[in-house]
Amino acid sequence: MIDECMLTTKNYKEVVKHLMEMLNGRVFTTVIINEDFGLCPDINQGQVLKNPIKSYHDKNVAVAGFDIHDSHGIWCIHTDLEKDQYDPKFNNPYFEFKKDWFTVRHRAGAGNLLCWTFILEKGFRGYKRSDMGQGHWFQ
Repeated sequence: MIDECMLTTKNYKEVVKHLMEMLNGRVFTTVIINEDFGLCPDINQGQVLKNPIKSYHDKNVAVAGFDIHDSHGIWCIHTDLEKDQYDPKFNNPYFEFKKDWFTVRHRAGAGNLLCWTFILEKGFRGYKRSDMGQGHWFQ
């Protein structure tokens, strides 16, 4: 299991696999903080993946990343970092994983700091695929 890492062009597939294991078929809450909006959190409960996480790697420009499509929207994360090295300014995405949640800190294209946390909701073992988008959970 990954504890923490900078997203790189070498580890992005491993990160996507870990995210799919955590989020696929599960209900989660997202907490979004954008420093341009006064650090006020945007909290979205009852989120589910709408599609499998799609990864990509463009070797011509040395960029890799992935898109997470949930009921709130699409989260796009990419990197041009080739090896794992800590970047205190978060110009490349930094992931921290715990048992029931993960956080990614990175910079938007405009340079503002973003902090996205995905938290698995307690009491729900999963989400019925046939009920996606209808808000029916089962325990």
